[in-house]
Amino acid sequence: MDGVYQDRSAASQNGPAATASVQSPSSPYSDRRFPDRDFWLARNHSTPSAAMRPTGTPASGGNFAAASPWLSSALGEFWRSRARSGGPRKVATTSRIAPLANEAGIIVNAMTTLDLGAPDHHTTDEIFGISRDLPLNYVDRKNVDEKLVDNLTREKHIVIYGSSKQGKTSLRKHCLQESDSIVVQCSNRWAIEDILSNILKRAGFKITQSEKKTISGKNKILASLSASLFGLGSKIEGEMDHAQSAETTQQELELDPSDVNDVIAALKSVGFNRYVVLEDFHYLPTEAQKDFAVALKAFHEASKICFIVVGVWLEENRLVVFNGDLTGRLIAIDADRWTEVELRRVIDLGEKLLNVSFDPGFEAELIRESYGSVYIVQEACRQACIRAGILHTQATSTRVGKGLNTREIVKEVVDQQGGRYKSFLSQFASGFQETRLEMYKWLLYPILAAEPQKLEEGFKYADLRRAMKEHHPLGETLNLGNLTQALQSTASLQVSKDIKPIILDYDQTNSRLNVVDRGFVIWLQNQDKSELFEDLELPPPSDSRQLSLDANNAAAE
Repeated sequence: MDGVYQDRSAASQNGPAATASVQSPSSPYSDRRFPDRDFWLARNHSTPSAAMRPTGTPASGGNFAAASPWLSSALGEFWRSRARSGGPRKVATTSRIAPLANEAGIIVNAMTTLDLGAPDHHTTDEIFGISRDLPLNYVDRKNVDEKLVDNLTREKHIVIYGSSKQGKTSLRKHCLQESDSIVVQCSNRWAIEDILSNILKRAGFKITQSEKKTISGKNKILASLSASLFGLGSKIEGEMDHAQSAETTQQELELDPSDVNDVIAALKSVGFNRYVVLEDFHYLPTEAQKDFAVALKAFHEASKICFIVVGVWLEENRLVVFNGDLTGRLIAIDADRWTEVELRRVIDLGEKLLNVSFDPGFEAELIRESYGSVYIVQEACRQACIRAGILHTQATSTRVGKGLNTREIVKEVVDQQGGRYKSFLSQFASGFQETRLEMYKWLLYPILAAEPQKLEEGFKYADLRRAMKEHHPLGETLNLGNLTQALQSTASLQVSKDIKPIILDYDQTNSRLNVVDRGFVIWLQNQDKSELFEDLELPPPSDSRQLSLDANNAAAE
């Protein structure tokens, strides 16, 4: 029954189950993602205000299409997300949906059955593997998605962090409506003025260089925006609707691109009120990151503009380390961790969309071998389907994965990045330049010698200090200040070497060196370690313990 939401609630104490059939809305709101800005606002209202309801719409009762836009948005996405499940099934309604549905007179109990008709037809690549769009088998994580939604209306900056390919961008796309934000992709060659200039460009300004100079001696910029005199909103110079207006007025502002106050004033002048998303923030040079951490405080104090910063690291307070004044002004969301249950849900939803079922043994071993990497799980499922000749949704349920060597499939997935990992080792070992101490090469020693569990945990400063004393040629005489300096520059070294995404990152808050690419952990365990030590001109470990670097021993030093 395409386009219809049916609620068959369980029988109540007062009589048989009620059945409500409500047409899904045809309004523009019906295709908006849930949760969106209207829904966030709705969460703070127990009853919709008159301003939020269309004229003549009662506070309760009525149908889906007549409900207020924020309700249409919420239930619309609820309907569409269930449609992906592939047919009638029981689902638990969330506490967020039930009150909204009740406002529209739709009875929603703890469990509902949704009759959504035949499953859609999908290709395997649309479900599993890397996709530019939001994966169709996207899974909400309670401690991640809900935390982001809960904080989107708090007028604070948000930082989404985690290892590479762990769903940070998908999280942002799922929870934030595209029309509610502008997205800036950061570059490893940018300074603070480049970041701010690109924000203005994405906000609709046309940027040209002025002949006047800033205090620092750089050229100022001219930021212009053409606005229709009789139309609604503003538009960049170019085509315009002549039926609406044939006359424009151009605002031109002379700005210092490195002065955050000028940029705030420009955005305020056009009533800019969207989120600013900074993707790949870790690509920025360290100095640019520090400068922007200072600018974030100004944005918080002098405007209502909020930023969502997305970066590859495992340090909760990365930006607070750069600027302590950000304490209490931003929310950090850890998007790195995937539980076994969540990974199984990813597989389960993919199964329903393709009408396949993975062999239980294959599924269990895949989750175990993935080391918590949702990318590895997705790509391995894709490979298993391709080997079974499944390229699209099946007409009849098909079993996949029985008899396959799961570990070999995972190895093949990781080996796709093998060339990049080998390049990382050689480039990282060479450092910024040739030096007598070769600190970066010796930092790789404990990483190559460690067991997978240690690679997942990360290396405390005490671990690394002991490894340097035991294995570096200078031994006990090594100045530990050189170790600290090398650790603090691990990310900037990789950015300067164009290593994308980065593989190592140093958490200054907790003094811990982390591997932020889970694929590297798996790849490393499938390599001949003696060859890696030889290639880097490092001595092999002197015994078979492979530098377990027990934390208790480190603490006892």
